[in-house]
Amino acid sequence: MLAGAADLSYVYPAPTPPFTDLGGDVSDLVRQAVAGLYQAGLVRGTDATHFTPWTRVSRAQVITAAVRAAQAGLPGGLSAPPADFPGTLGSFSSAHGESLRLAEYNGLLQGLVAFGPGWDPWAPATRGEAAQVLWNFMRAQ
Repeated sequence: MLAGAADLSYVYPAPTPPFTDLGGDVSDLVRQAVAGLYQAGLVRGTDATHFTPWTRVSRAQVITAAVRAAQAGLPGGLSAPPADFPGTLGSFSSAHGESLRLAEYNGLLQGLVAFGPGWDPWAPATRGEAAQVLWNFMRAQ
């Protein structure tokens, strides 16, 4: 979904990503999408050689990838929030906190059901949540 929303046609055909777990049980299309997203710097693996394609992705991971795509592809990138804008979730993570703050400030989280102080960024992202974030990303372009 992210590869399509980010229009990564410019990186195809992408080289093989460094992940050893994208074997025969992963389609060529998915392998190419992961390679393109990796080459563009939008996704990372769970370590240097694993992508863990069958593990659920967290809400924070989906939002961080969308923010990276927005920063890479939008003219001017995302607007920086003022220093005093804490974001709804505050500083919950050194890896994802700033991405969520940027996403919230720029409207990428609009429409997420129940988004608020009790929203769990580590919960698995639903397809609907991923689609909503990517729809907001595409509207911002």
